[in-house]
Amino acid sequence: DLGFHLYELWNEPNLTVFNPLNQSPEELVKMQKAFYETVKSVDSEAEISGLSIMGIDTSSVFDKWYKGTAAAGLFNYATAISLHPYTMQNKPEQVYINNDIQKYKDYAAENGIENIPIWNTEYGHTTADNIPDKERASWIVRDTLLFKLNNVGQINIPYNLEQKGPRDNDREDCFGFTSPGYYDYNIEGKTCVPMASYAALAAMNYMLIGTDAQNSGEMLETGGNFHTGRLQSKKFGKQVMPMWTANKNETVTLSLGTENVDFYDGYGNRQALSSNDGIYSFYVTGRPCYLVGDFKDYKKLEENKFDFEPESPKASNGGTAEIVVKDCRNT
Repeated sequence: DLGFHLYELWNEPNLTVFNPLNQSPEELVKMQKAFYETVKSVDSEAEISGLSIMGIDTSSVFDKWYKGTAAAGLFNYATAISLHPYTMQNKPEQVYINNDIQKYKDYAAENGIENIPIWNTEYGHTTADNIPDKERASWIVRDTLLFKLNNVGQINIPYNLEQKGPRDNDREDCFGFTSPGYYDYNIEGKTCVPMASYAALAAMNYMLIGTDAQNSGEMLETGGNFHTGRLQSKKFGKQVMPMWTANKNETVTLSLGTENVDFYDGYGNRQALSSNDGIYSFYVTGRPCYLVGDFKDYKKLEENKFDFEPESPKASNGGTAEIVVKDCRNT
């Protein structure tokens, strides 16, 4: 027993760099068949994905590599579909690539495979595209939350754990969430030094572990800027409710139907909150945060109880900043 039962064949066969012999979709399925039968012969519990393609938002990739492999019998030799839903320099809500992933699920259903598991085995953003790491951290978490909450990501693996090199203008070097693992590129004698994106992803994993992987997400329609949804958590024995904004910071008032809520910021720091009427106001930014509670209600109210000024208070380490809380109920 190797201790794992998840397998994936090839990497991005629709790209020439990984398919220099220009193998066709039909040839890929022949290899998938041999791979599937060999793995199953030694691991009866194996889950085996097919495709592992990028550029999934283009019709040419969908038609050639998805429809083409499906016609050649892919679904006979794959228990899941692997996709690489990169959005490159676009923040998640500019493209909503989860809608493109849904097309892959829908096409499988049209071919008799209902709710085929989707493995998003590569996605992310590189700081070489002039995206600061803290902003990139928020984007990657939001990518994952959109997959999770829309039930188009049973497995989600952001790329890449460590930076591949020290060149800050090299796209491939700068996908990682820690500094390079090579001692030649050490920082004060240390390798794999975590970045903000690592901390944000660690917090996300802490919050989402134990939530059902399939058919558990529920997005709340809020009008575009504010995003939220809820997941049932076995770990907490309650619901987990991520929330964030896509374009601008926003004060949001939610009716949650519970007197007690735990609030976790984007790095996993917890604060207990309470409300006599089950209504809470939050100042929400592009960095996802999380609520944990037994929510009896679940809606965004039109009028806020409170508002906050300034929008982005700043203070140095050990310093203070003034935040004005405005009670909107008495104005």
